[in-house]
Amino acid sequence: ELPNLALELVTTIFFSLLVIGYVYWVNQYRGIQTPVLLLAITAIIMAYVSNNTRFGRYAYAIGGNREAARLSGINIRRSIFLIFILMGLLSGIAGIVLASYVGYGTTAAGQGYELDAIASAILGGTSTLGGVGTVFGALIGSLIMSSLTTGLQMLNVAPAWQYLVKGGVLVLAVYADVYFKRNR
Repeated sequence: ELPNLALELVTTIFFSLLVIGYVYWVNQYRGIQTPVLLLAITAIIMAYVSNNTRFGRYAYAIGGNREAARLSGINIRRSIFLIFILMGLLSGIAGIVLASYVGYGTTAAGQGYELDAIASAILGGTSTLGGVGTVFGALIGSLIMSSLTTGLQMLNVAPAWQYLVKGGVLVLAVYADVYFKRNR
């Protein structure tokens, strides 16, 4: 029993030093910021889940044609329930990151991000008609929307006009998606 205790002690010390080293490295502003690291880890996990697991294939199948998915034996209610659980988990993580960024938590903290999230997904290749899209495409769409938001803020555009511009981008993206889907 003593060797197991020694091994456990060495393992605990090793991981403690690893965590302390990481915190020190990040606090020196030479490392990757924690939200960026969390984004990368989450994106990799979600890309793996959506591309390489039965759950991911079921989600795409349900999004593409719900009736065909049901006829092929997929439990639609269970899959949608699990998708909503996953959405809640990811929303909770996003809320924690936002609260840590702004320094406080309020029910109105994420207000207005819905437009950015939907536009990011559609600009990244997610179809409004369902069943199409990738995690990394959504990240690219998010970079486009973030660049647009930053540019509008640097030009000192009023917030109301920023919403109009973002809404226009969303309308154009949805129109392009439907137009190209119809002409395939």
